Amino acid sequence: MSRIERRSDRRRTARTNESGADRSGRRRLTGVLAVLAGVASLASVSAVSVTDAVCLFAVVGAPVPGGDGVGRAARPRPRTERRRRAVDATRPPREADPGALSLLAEPYETVEDARIRLRGLERYFRDRGDGRAVFLTVYARVTEEVAAAVGRGAFEDPEWVADYLVEFANHYRRAALAFETGREAALPTAWRVAFRAAERDGTLVLQHAALGVNAHVAFDLAFALCELGVGDDRRAKYADHRRINRVLKSLVDETLDRLADRYAPGIATLTAAVGPLVELCWFGALVLGRECAWWIAVLLTEAPGGTVARASRWFVAAASAAVAGVVLAPTASPALARAVRAVLRRLGVRRL
Repeated sequence: MSRIERRSDRRRTARTNESGADRSGRRRLTGVLAVLAGVASLASVSAVSVTDAVCLFAVVGAPVPGGDGVGRAARPRPRTERRRRAVDATRPPREADPGALSLLAEPYETVEDARIRLRGLERYFRDRGDGRAVFLTVYARVTEEVAAAVGRGAFEDPEWVADYLVEFANHYRRAALAFETGREAALPTAWRVAFRAAERDGTLVLQHAALGVNAHVAFDLAFALCELGVGDDRRAKYADHRRINRVLKSLVDETLDRLADRYAPGIATLTAAVGPLVELCWFGALVLGRECAWWIAVLLTEAPGGTVARASRWFVAAASAAVAGVVLAPTASPALARAVRAVLRRLGVRRL
């Protein structure tokens, strides 16, 4: 037997004897190497900054499950899925609201259509004390302001930005429609957490806003960009994507004031005490999420199939779910919620 044959025989024997955990680790390492290769390939054809590389490098620590199709979350582990179904089975079936359905059923066709119906849905939910109104207060205003910027000629490719607004809004519409019609299993974890929190007493207004922003930006945006297309004239599209950040920054103070006026006066007290910190966290997290979404969309465009795409989809689902858990944590248990409210009362914040 030659040296090469002996070496191959030893490898076959080692693989036969390795445990399931070892095999899983080997597959994970293979996936990581594939992701690194994909990132290196992307860097060779695109001007990826250090910040962008950090966003992409977060994928490297992730296991690489199966799962195909843009926008799909990773396949849940069987035990986790059984546990989730058992919990869902105890929930009463949701009755669809005809008024909400009338505003969600048909796809948005134009920016004006999306703007009017998002604002109408916000009013509808707010009139009924539905927590989903909070995110829509933020999102409808952003849509209006970006649309106004398109009209002012603020973008290099205004038609693409208009399509961007419509595609992005339709991702929210589909998620809200799935929840309204009882199809929660079709939702990513981030949206499921956000919508369920809207039904739960004790969720803070800032949590409602942050959960919606997280699900829409950290999960939806990458897939919306991929479906919209970032392949042609990528430089101009990326520049316009970054220009939207300026609009978002200009709305930070207004957004917090609007939330305080409509839902929770304590937000004004909080921003008066630690305003710059709140604004930095809000805007900084938003910009980072949007930057990651762009480069994930580029990855999915450059490598639409295979390990890199699966890892990217898994990362989007896992990261957005993890952030949702962190956002909800302060009120996840009654004891912790009481402690949080006690701290807020000491700061003079009565309603947040």
